[in-house]
This record gives sequence, structure tokens and C-alpha cells, in this order.
Amino acid sequence: MQLYNIQWLVIFSVFAFDAVSVPGPPSSVYFPYVSEFSARIAWRDPREPNGVVVGYRVAYGLDFSPTSSDDSLPASRRDYQVTGLKAFRFYQFAVTARTQSGWGAEESVVVYTAYDRSESAHLE
Repeated sequence: MQLYNIQWLVIFSVFAFDAVSVPGPPSSVYFPYVSEFSARIAWRDPREPNGVVVGYRVAYGLDFSPTSSDDSLPASRRDYQVTGLKAFRFYQFAVTARTQSGWGAEESVVVYTAYDRSESAHLE
């Protein structure tokens, strides 16, 4: 009987370990604010977190090639503001989630910097 309990514990431990892997891409990525020189990107947790998400990373760059990135954002963050962008240009943003197993798949979106397109700008 004691041996059975030990085997069950080993099987459970292996299953629990295998259940944690890199996460899927963040979901519902969008831009609640865009102007000529800045953009704020927002997202939701991955649909397949594959464990506990411990952080996020946002990379962005001109002309569909994200190069600049913040090293790591806390898991509680769901948005990121970028300033100093060039007006009337395309920027690609990529958001990636991380679990203890590492960085997962990224979700990429493209935005065009133009006049203020926030929700509050349309209410005036």
C-alpha cells in the first residue's frame, strides 16, 4: 500500500510538470490610442497560458520589423505606451507572454501613426 502511494505521487508530479510549458500568443491585441507620435497597445491573457504567466514583452519597429523592445513587463500589465514614433508611418508591434518555461508565441499587429484616433477624440 505504501508503494502504491509513492508511485501515484511520482505519476502526479510528472503530469504536473508536463502541464507547464511556454504560453500561446496574447489575445485581443489592439490599439486604444494612436496619434502621429505615440501609440498605446493593449492585450488580454493568452487563451492557452500553459501555466502561470509571469511577464510580457513588447517589441516594435518601423516598416514591419519589430526591433526595439522592453526587456520584461510584469504579468499584471496589459498595455504599453510608446512615444517618440515618426508620424505617418507603419509600425509593427509584437506582444509575447512568458511562463516559467520561457517565452511563448508572439502576436503581431501593424498600426499606422496618424492623427489622434482615441475614443475620447471622437467625443468632442
